[in-house]
Amino acid sequence: MKNLGILLRNSFNCMLGALQGKKTRKKAGIIISLCVLGYIAIAVIFALQIQGIFSTMAQVNLPQIPLFNSIQVCVLLVFVLAFQSISEKTKTNDSDLLLSMPIKKTDIVISKTLSKYLFNLVLDSMIVIPTLVLYSIYFGFSMSVILWGVLLLLLFPLMGIGINYIINFLIVRLFNRFKYSNLYKTLFAILLFGGFVAIYIYNSAVLGLQNVSTIDQFLNTNFFIGWCVRIVLENNFLCLLWVALIVLGIFALGIWAYASIFGKTYLKYKDQNAQIKFTNGGCFDGLLSKEVKKYFSTPILMVNTIIGPIMLVILSIYIAIKGKSLFDVFMIDSQTIFAIILLAFLFMTAMTLISCCMISLEGKYLWILRSTPTNTNKILLSKSLVNMIIFVPVELITAIIICVSLGANVTEWALIITLPIILNAIMSFGGTYINICLPKLEWESETQVVKSSLSLVVTMLIGMVLVVVPVIFNLCGINLYLCGYITLGVYLSILTGFIILLFTDGKNRFNRLAC
Repeated sequence: MKNLGILLRNSFNCMLGALQGKKTRKKAGIIISLCVLGYIAIAVIFALQIQGIFSTMAQVNLPQIPLFNSIQVCVLLVFVLAFQSISEKTKTNDSDLLLSMPIKKTDIVISKTLSKYLFNLVLDSMIVIPTLVLYSIYFGFSMSVILWGVLLLLLFPLMGIGINYIINFLIVRLFNRFKYSNLYKTLFAILLFGGFVAIYIYNSAVLGLQNVSTIDQFLNTNFFIGWCVRIVLENNFLCLLWVALIVLGIFALGIWAYASIFGKTYLKYKDQNAQIKFTNGGCFDGLLSKEVKKYFSTPILMVNTIIGPIMLVILSIYIAIKGKSLFDVFMIDSQTIFAIILLAFLFMTAMTLISCCMISLEGKYLWILRSTPTNTNKILLSKSLVNMIIFVPVELITAIIICVSLGANVTEWALIITLPIILNAIMSFGGTYINICLPKLEWESETQVVKSSLSLVVTMLIGMVLVVVPVIFNLCGINLYLCGYITLGVYLSILTGFIILLFTDGKNRFNRLAC
């Protein structure tokens, strides 16, 4: 137990140190405060998104529907977290170092699993806690609902960890020996996630409430999530047994898979005919091509940043299937529906964070980029545009699908297309500037840059604040469409400021970075 405590404390210190950079102790308080603010911001945004469903269902006394919606989102988050931490590539073998110490392999596996569990638990709570609070407000406080809700909160991260370990096991055993192993790993993960997305869309569009006659039939049709709702509202022990068997079974299989590959070395592909190929092209085209190739050849970066575009595709397909019947399903007017959809678009935009990692991913090889005979502005522009190249085409296509499906007016067309693109530009140019101000060039794993760097946290926090801007204006009593136009002006001002900062102060800071 003593070794287990030391390993857990070391994991926390490593996570905090990855966020802090070199000046560790001076930034600890700021980093923890930023994380708390980010947690509160995301929880508030989610609460504002589901408040309308709770309010509507409270009028007809159907608590099952908002609870079903929240549990469905929580399960989706579980899968997202499971897919986000796969295909990790490290410079040093962490398992060899730990196994060389007088520590039981059991303690090492437990410590790593528990650290991942606590991290996932915090993220899952951003959905469960607002749901339980809103339930108490609209349907009355119930201790049994709170306790069963907390129980599900404790179970869900176990399922995510099990899925993550199983996928990592398959990736290591199947793809390590192939030439383009990183590409295959990424495609494999995305295809698996796409399969889950297909099931999610089918469950939402085909097995919807409108296709059944009673709420009991609806819960029975949606077996796993329906069981979770019955556990919370009906204290159904049979449903609890089935959910526990599924979750604990996946978790146990995952632990076995993780333990079986931990500390073992598997064959990797070695190219026997490596040749250097030269191609003609402009300087900027070469830089931009390099950044795009880096994105698609870094599995941990791609898997962690592709979720936003994938979720937009999910949303657009769901709305295309439902069409204008969506207004009747949720019993909300068309203007409010568009406002909710726009808020979802902005949230997914703010969660697509690529540019804030690109400079840090250069690591100790930044000097090579700096030594090339090219203008610094072109380097910074190429770093910034990757975010837009990945996100903007998806945003445009999905926005057009949604607007056509719901018969949007001119104002709704303008807002749902322009606002997410401008916010994405802010995340792109602002993320690059923040990455220059808060670089992390010394790292042992790309995961430290992609998931736990300070530039990522700050950029994400700024994105969350910008997502809330139209909500704040609306709470002040301003018309929804007017809120959109005011938000557009705010976003354009912030974008202009970040562009000026990036190519003036950011350029000078980049040239002074220690390589």
